[in-house]
Amino acid sequence: MMKTRKGNSMAKVSTYRAMISALVCTFLCVAMLCGMTYAWYLGTIDSGSNTINIGTYDVSVKWASNELPATFTSSMTDGQVNFNVTGMGPGDVKVCYFQINNDTAYPANLKIYAQHGENTGADLRIYAASVTGTYVPVGVGTDLTTLADETAISPEGGFTVPAKSGNTAGTLVVAVAVKLPGNSMAVNATTDFTLKFNVQQTGNS
Repeated sequence: MMKTRKGNSMAKVSTYRAMISALVCTFLCVAMLCGMTYAWYLGTIDSGSNTINIGTYDVSVKWASNELPATFTSSMTDGQVNFNVTGMGPGDVKVCYFQINNDTAYPANLKIYAQHGENTGADLRIYAASVTGTYVPVGVGTDLTTLADETAISPEGGFTVPAKSGNTAGTLVVAVAVKLPGNSMAVNATTDFTLKFNVQQTGNS
């Protein structure tokens, strides 16, 4: 009988030890899990100094080779061109070519806006189109006398400037023409106006 009691006592001690070990292991696991969760919420990442280059666009002017006799002067600053046209007679057309260079990996969207100044005394029309050669304005265009506010003279969707290919920038040539209709009674028509070029990159967001 004494041996049985001793055996039972040793079994109870082993059971207690196993339970204590299990509890200690459980406590350690819970503590580690809490520590990991705490680290998830308090962890920090230093990304260092980063620079994102959105893209650069170079708007340059290339004059038409077939301008009709009239004075056509301009100045360009930050994508804005100020024009002054004088001495136009019925049927006269003045055309100016603009080359847009896109030095990014994505196509760009170009929209052209016009706004007339103080001197618009005739039925002068303004046109804008992308071209591959000499441009001749067709249709009725936009009446310069109505451009008290900036008005888009490019298509509603704008023009697409191709992306660069290798080290070569994508280019698009657009023409802006001012025309005095042939049935106009004006002589020596005069106007001043401003063009604004809005170029935005398109591509993956």
